Amino acid sequence: MSLEEHVSERPSDRFLYVTEEIASLYDEASNAIARSPRASAVLSRACLEAVLSAMGYKGNLQRKIAAAVSEASPQKSLSAALRQRLPIIRFIGNSANHSFKHSNSRICIITADEAEWCLEILGCVLQEYYEDQEFTETAIMRYIGELRAHGIVNPPIW
Repeated sequence: MSLEEHVSERPSDRFLYVTEEIASLYDEASNAIARSPRASAVLSRACLEAVLSAMGYKGNLQRKIAAAVSEASPQKSLSAALRQRLPIIRFIGNSANHSFKHSNSRICIITADEAEWCLEILGCVLQEYYEDQEFTETAIMRYIGELRAHGIVNPPIW
């Protein structure tokens, strides 16, 4: 693989419908793991906050996550299992960003596994919210178009 090919590949390239701001944060977090798992965790936290803001949640990250976890709206909702994992990114990201201390007075070390876990959860959020939703909306619009082409003016949408 040439240098140009390697540079053009971005971890976010697997997401077609993610905004550039969010893709950039995801890429930074992905690329930082080897050099600094702590930086990766902080960037994952920032990316999650940007995604939740784009979804329409207000307030600080803790409030946004609380609202997302209890969300019932199918337009904004992530799967229940995924919503329950959002606080993990916040906790690890906050631990990395604020250097919380344990009871034994050691600075919290963020491992590459923890940073990777944040990215895995974040990747699932991006897939579910942006990609799957866009695919579903595109499929619905195609379905409506086909029905209209066959003379059904107001097709049912359920």
